[in-house]
Amino acid sequence: MDPLAALGLASAVVQFVDFSFKLVKGTAEIYDSAAGVTPHDANLEFVTRKLQELTFNLEVGVGLPQNTDQSRLRALAEECQSLSTKILALLAKTKAKDRSLRASAGAAIRTWRYKEEKKEIETRLERCQSKLAVQLNYLMR
Repeated sequence: MDPLAALGLASAVVQFVDFSFKLVKGTAEIYDSAAGVTPHDANLEFVTRKLQELTFNLEVGVGLPQNTDQSRLRALAEECQSLSTKILALLAKTKAKDRSLRASAGAAIRTWRYKEEKKEIETRLERCQSKLAVQLNYLMR
């Protein structure tokens, strides 16, 4: 066998083994959890729900005249609400339907498939949360 072909084959085998290991690990984490999700996703869902509650309760005098700062706060709260809804919908897609190995494996595959999309929304949500904290600190001065 050509040395370059052997190297390519070895690389493919290593990638397959790595992917399989991650899939089995994810399946075990999901199967062992009570919520049917990985521990990271369970924590992300908890934090996102709390942020969603906070931003929902940040109603700034609906119908009353607002200054620029209050308008910014409302816009940030709405953005956080929107991102929270998106990430919760994505987490719902990746949950195991029941507590079986088959459902856990399917959830692990879906978690892997939506990993990048979830990471991107999570990053945007963290930025929005930071901006919201800065705006709240500014208003409370």
